[in-house]
Amino acid sequence: MKAIFRSLLWSLCLLPMAASVAQAHNFDTMPLPGAHFRLADGETFTLSLREWRHVQKIYVQAEGSRGDATFEVIANGDVKGTIHVPGRDPSYVVTIGEAVNSIQFRHIQGYAVSIRDVTAVLSDWSGRDQGGFYGGRKTSLPVRNLSMQLASEAITLADQLEHYSNFSEYGTYLLPIKKVAARVYALASARGDLSWRVRDSLIYLKTQIAFASGYIEESFERDAIYELAIRLLTLQERIDDLLD
Repeated sequence: MKAIFRSLLWSLCLLPMAASVAQAHNFDTMPLPGAHFRLADGETFTLSLREWRHVQKIYVQAEGSRGDATFEVIANGDVKGTIHVPGRDPSYVVTIGEAVNSIQFRHIQGYAVSIRDVTAVLSDWSGRDQGGFYGGRKTSLPVRNLSMQLASEAITLADQLEHYSNFSEYGTYLLPIKKVAARVYALASARGDLSWRVRDSLIYLKTQIAFASGYIEESFERDAIYELAIRLLTLQERIDDLLD
């Protein structure tokens, strides 16, 4: 009974902290400027957000010009969804779940497709100082260069912080960091530190950590994860040093 009481008391203590983190960012649904374009066979269109924003998901209205068509939605170099469009004009939902400064639409099959509208659910947070493109638990991952090391550390920190986070904190902040870090690790393993694709991915990772700054600051108030939060914030600065 005492163990159950302590568990309940601990859960009640976490509620105010979880609420303050959840309120750190507000999300609005709004149409994206310039989201009315046509994709021909094999064509890629980049829809710029003009700044870094955390996008939860987008709603895409599209139709094939003369028949069926298929295109991909890409963010931070990762395919977020593949949309098959019939000749009519339904709406499609694509989950992004990351901080991005542009979204790409790449035609891969069928007739030309017309994108009528793209509406995004995005945060009021914006990161204007994250840099531009250079071109378009203890982990046991092997490390052969500095980019792989930074990515490996980000994955480890996300794993360790998961044990002290609630569902909302993990899904909003830690999981996106872990996913972007995994892409950095994979690219750096194959291409080395000097690849522009690796550098772009490091910018994405740095931006994702910046989006989590509210969560990190809240973590400074929790003794159990104080040092982990410092290491995550320091990691952002180390990525900056590598990119300079």
